[in-house]
Amino acid sequence: MTLPIDADAIRSATPQEHAAWHSEIHTRLAESPVQPNTIDVNMTGHRAAHQAIAGVVGGGHPTSIAELDPLHLDWHRWIHFFLDTPTTPLVISSGGTYRGLNVGTADTGDPAIDIRTDAQVILEAPMIAHHHMGIESTTFNAVNVEVRNGMWWGRDPAVDDYGHAIYSYQFARWVVEHCRFYNSNCINLAGNNVEASRIWLNNNDFLDMGRWHMPGLDGSIHFDKVLCGDCRMRWNRTVNHFGFSESEDVFGMYQSNGFPGAAFDIAYNLVDGNYPPSGDGAGFTGCCYDLGDSFGTYQHQHHNYAVRYANVAMSSPAGSYLSHDHSKAVGSGLTDTGARCNSTFGGGASLWDNPAYPDTPHHLTMTDCVLAHRRWTGTAWERADWWFPGTVDETNVNNTTISGLGLTVDADWLDAENDLLAEYEAMRATAGQTFGPQRMI
Repeated sequence: MTLPIDADAIRSATPQEHAAWHSEIHTRLAESPVQPNTIDVNMTGHRAAHQAIAGVVGGGHPTSIAELDPLHLDWHRWIHFFLDTPTTPLVISSGGTYRGLNVGTADTGDPAIDIRTDAQVILEAPMIAHHHMGIESTTFNAVNVEVRNGMWWGRDPAVDDYGHAIYSYQFARWVVEHCRFYNSNCINLAGNNVEASRIWLNNNDFLDMGRWHMPGLDGSIHFDKVLCGDCRMRWNRTVNHFGFSESEDVFGMYQSNGFPGAAFDIAYNLVDGNYPPSGDGAGFTGCCYDLGDSFGTYQHQHHNYAVRYANVAMSSPAGSYLSHDHSKAVGSGLTDTGARCNSTFGGGASLWDNPAYPDTPHHLTMTDCVLAHRRWTGTAWERADWWFPGTVDETNVNNTTISGLGLTVDADWLDAENDLLAEYEAMRATAGQTFGPQRMI
């Protein structure tokens, strides 16, 4: 049977149709070659939905889907989409608001959605499955796009492809908020040094980015020659699992610039997991928060957290007027599976002059950060909380380390990582922030 994706079709279904869907879903999920963590995410939501439904309808079966808790309706729409993905891409050539799009592609090299207009396009609650690009805007410059409450699902391409969730060239404005990305690749904004009026990327949820080991730029958010004075990246969560992701720089700011008094604002984000796809990570060069990659100016990361990363949590290897403050990181040198995976040269934080980059860094700051990092040299563990060689114009003050961690005691380091995650979660709850879609229809 075909599972309906349209919200109205789901909402108007009879109890008998609903029961038939459940039978079909459970049968096909058991047969589908889908990674366990993705099923866990969906089934957790499914169980929570049924608990909520029982409370609403007193444990009895509702007379229609319209009576179901909204979470349950969202869950059906998403899992039906996963199991019966559309394969017809969409070209948007006129402005307007598009609600509830269900778009997917066959493995043909086409983007799922190709935006070809400079009129404002608002996508509300789209569901996007893509082997290659999810949303692309390269043939038409100066796009003005807002996406909210969207879901992306990256699929394994027959031929390696960058497969970005979003790739946009020389754009005018992007807003992406309350979206969730599964097994996809980064939001990659390539500004070509043309000033954008606004970039807001907030409250998004990234899971197993770079899942299909696509070439280069794997992570959550990458800027390439972006120029913007109204740029916010706040309250985004990245969770990557070892063996299910290939994440290089999670937040990578390559040759990109803010303005005096209007620096990029990268704040209150969490990175839980930043690994190569396999191996021990001895030569891994990825960074969780990488400001001034090659060069760049006026970028500010603060109140960010990072755990389980294989190289560096926060760094500025080039650029000017780059600041890191009130951020925290614990790197145990272990992955979420418990395997050892870390570079031999990594650390919690670094300010330095990378000789491979053309820029001479100046006005770099690292203040009030809390760091604990250990790395495997090839023969033994050593502490490497930060590296400030003093070869650039920098300020590093009031940074502290976490003491009492046995260098060879894995449990101490795992506890420290879990404590940091709990602290971040408490901060999020106090601020009343959420990740991912608030509503999918």
